[in-house]
Amino acid sequence: IGDLDPHPPLRHAHPPLPTTTPSNAKSQLSIMWQSYVHERFHGQHTQARTRMRDLVLALPAGLWTPVDDVTILNRGLAEAYRSKTSKTVTRDINGLVKMGLVEKQRGRGVRPRVEVMSAFLPPRRDPSAGQ
Repeated sequence: IGDLDPHPPLRHAHPPLPTTTPSNAKSQLSIMWQSYVHERFHGQHTQARTRMRDLVLALPAGLWTPVDDVTILNRGLAEAYRSKTSKTVTRDINGLVKMGLVEKQRGRGVRPRVEVMSAFLPPRRDPSAGQ
């Protein structure tokens, strides 16, 4: 009888509050990035602008993609660039650089500038700060 817990667990406790896990934050950032890119191309329905939008959205976040590989990131891009020259790819990438959506480095390739989304995120609370 001395082994009984004086504080048994509650049977009808509320579910835990949702928290922002790293995977949730990554997912939210991805959704924000996609929305941001679509907004930047809003109302621009030419073949070139659609191709550029699709290209930037296909680039994997956090990774450099060799310029020669951007046209094969997915089937849609392969189709869009099939009858185009390398000059078109260069022009599209340079346009995305001008828009601030991608970074290009010689020898590394291109990467999406997803970090621009940090300007839209609320400031992070320092857990070491007093309450």
